[in-house]
Amino acid sequence: MGVHRFGEFLVSCGEVTDEQVLEALNIQRSRTDLIGAIADKEKFLTVKQVMRILREQAGSSKRFGDLAIELGLIEQGDLDRILEIQREMRPYLGEILVEMKLLDPISRDQLLLEFHEQHT
Repeated sequence: MGVHRFGEFLVSCGEVTDEQVLEALNIQRSRTDLIGAIADKEKFLTVKQVMRILREQAGSSKRFGDLAIELGLIEQGDLDRILEIQREMRPYLGEILVEMKLLDPISRDQLLLEFHEQHT
């Protein structure tokens, strides 16, 4: 079984611990805009529509985007674009680990090269 994520790779190399990766992922998640906020900001949905989806989502296991499509408020292509915007805005794990002073930029870049070489 191979390592498929950069955080796992860093742990396997002994650069960081599982706990440090988890902390960095929590920071990453906290800095990532929610789908509803992006949909509103990019004019895919109105605030009123976002609130409707959130009400429908309460007590449900359905994901926001799936509900938005189910309710006929957006189409799959719109959701794909919203998710793409979310990915583009999400800070990279390596950047966060540098901010946390767990890696320096030069070693991060070298480790990224090694990681990508193993996955291409």
